[in-house]
Amino acid sequence: MKIDVSLVDMWYGTRQKTQECMIAMAIKRTTGLSEVSVGCTQVRIGTVDIELDKRTVAKIRAFDRRGFVIPFSFDLILPVEKPEPTLAKIAA
Repeated sequence: MKIDVSLVDMWYGTRQKTQECMIAMAIKRTTGLSEVSVGCTQVRIGTVDIELDKRTVAKIRAFDRRGFVIPFSFDLILPVEKPEPTLAKIAA
């Protein structure tokens, strides 16, 4: 999933706040999810941790130091969830 981090995300994002940083704001805006937390190298959505690429990690560090980076995009690879087995599949 492509995540676009905009100037608005940076404006409303708070440096060094895991649930309110620019990346968290962009993911929440794009996905509509509310349980998003961003660390230095990964994103936690609900109970799932997703590693970020090196370029995005560098942007996070730059934003935390300076409070601004040029708007950018990154790919967030969401894990594929296996559907719950149905009764018909269990009985087969």
